Amino acid sequence: MAFSGILPASAQQSDQLQQRLQQLKQQYEESTQQLQLRITALEQEIEKEKETSKGKRQRERRWQLPINASALSNARPQTLCLPQSLP
Repeated sequence: MAFSGILPASAQQSDQLQQRLQQLKQQYEESTQQLQLRITALEQEIEKEKETSKGKRQRERRWQLPINASALSNARPQTLCLPQSLP
């Protein structure tokens, strides 16, 4: 047969469809990997922010004095001395 190098139209179409399918699968894999990397980076950033804010809250608590309810009830009110306005 002289046309042995030429595939029937349906075989060519099938090969083209297979090729397109493989390309789509490859694009899918690449996109999935890229998205997974972005997700991982965002998760790490969120975790880092949580740790940073947790440490900040702990540092702020160190500077706060504990309030003793009984000490407050026994405390005498203080009189504030404000300057009087001049005429």
